[in-house]
Amino acid sequence: MFRVPRPVTIVPALAMIAGSIALASPASATPQTLTCGSTITQNTLLRNDVGPCSGTGITIAASNITLNLNGHKIVGTPNTFGSGSASDNVGIHFDSVSNSRVMNGEVSGFAAGVRIDHGSTNTVMQMNVHDNISPIGGSDNGDGISVWNSSYNTVRDNVVTHNGQYSGISLLTGPYSLTDGSVNPAQTGTGNMIIDNRVIDNNVAVCSRMVKGAPAPCTPAATGVAVPFGSQIPGSNDEGIDVNGPNMTNSVVRGNYVTDSGNNGIMVNPSCHDAFLLPKEQVTCLGDVGNVGTLIQNNLSDHNGYGRTTGFGINLFGMGLSKAIEGSFDTVKGNTTDSNRDGGIVLYSSSCNDLPNNAAAQCAAVHDTVVDNTSSLNGLSLGVNTSQGDGIEMSAGANYNDVSHNTLNGNDSDGIGVEMAQEYDSNGNPVVDANGNPVYIAGSGASNNTLVGNEAMGNHYYDGEDQNPGCDNNHWFHSDFGTVNQPCVLG
Repeated sequence: MFRVPRPVTIVPALAMIAGSIALASPASATPQTLTCGSTITQNTLLRNDVGPCSGTGITIAASNITLNLNGHKIVGTPNTFGSGSASDNVGIHFDSVSNSRVMNGEVSGFAAGVRIDHGSTNTVMQMNVHDNISPIGGSDNGDGISVWNSSYNTVRDNVVTHNGQYSGISLLTGPYSLTDGSVNPAQTGTGNMIIDNRVIDNNVAVCSRMVKGAPAPCTPAATGVAVPFGSQIPGSNDEGIDVNGPNMTNSVVRGNYVTDSGNNGIMVNPSCHDAFLLPKEQVTCLGDVGNVGTLIQNNLSDHNGYGRTTGFGINLFGMGLSKAIEGSFDTVKGNTTDSNRDGGIVLYSSSCNDLPNNAAAQCAAVHDTVVDNTSSLNGLSLGVNTSQGDGIEMSAGANYNDVSHNTLNGNDSDGIGVEMAQEYDSNGNPVVDANGNPVYIAGSGASNNTLVGNEAMGNHYYDGEDQNPGCDNNHWFHSDFGTVNQPCVLG
């Protein structure tokens, strides 16, 4: 059964762990007064607030130690977009250590709140991490809590609010570029866990907190000038939780409450260690794998994507043949994804036509399991229903997946939509037939999928839609749908 989230009210970290759930500090912890830039190598019980800091807050430089902030704050010097400020500092930095932890405090005003680099079995817990925003462009930071090139770390029981420009909590390999402009060797991360966090309003868009049905444009209070809906800080990603490869395997994202992210609530992106440096025709990703074996379970991911033009509750992302990498063997189970801008759950394809020989079947999430989820009331409808807003969307090329026993009601588009790739002309315009209907590329559709025991009612177009003629090699069985686009969807 899905875990009922606690109230959304943000409270100081000390109050979060008050009473019986507070953890005692280690018996050997040394009460210390720390200053900006301090480095610790022993168990430490903080006895003061630190900052505002113009550089790094605190560095954990030894394994097997605990930094207990004891309810205190680590405060940086916030970036102000458009002001020319360029602070790229970290609040609490785990520097190549293992089996250490930070707990029971607050971090704000840095380019990244807490960052783990090249470490294992570390823990970030019971922290209030908010308003950590990186400078525009050229920064590897931009997250509330980030885990870089590390394995078997745990991020749990934190409140992570209004961080950016990238995400609230992220698992990452990289960075991709070196100072001499060469390609960084592929790095790995495995077995990391993001558990029972509250990830709220990670959104640095100009027009944030747009609600379904709200008018556009909006007028930011800071400028008084109306801007179009979806306008955002340049370069921002605005994910709630981001599992971003390559070579990121066996991650666990479980029991989190994710809401009001500017883009996706939970994002799984295989990425590629050289994809952002070279022209796409030269990118090979040799030696890389995607995000393999990610478990996304019992999360509530709702009302995401309203800070920009896109956003799903859960997005399993695939990249094109020029990047030669896929997300695969992931499991999405027991989640609730309601009222998200673009849709609830998507098995997504990207760059399907970026090279002449790039077949659609080679550019999407494959061999994934999507089971026992509830995904309802998704899609942005500003008075007119659009194609946005499937409960579960399977983009062209999403093959060999199992989508079973999900409940999908009242979405702006389909309950379950299995898609083909639309044909475009030489000018990039979609091709339509004489009746104005889209023309699809033959053989491009998601295929060899199994869809069993799903329930869908009250969706705007179809409760179940398969754009492949005759459903191709997709296998639909025992579903309870009110409307379908062709008989084979009923099984």
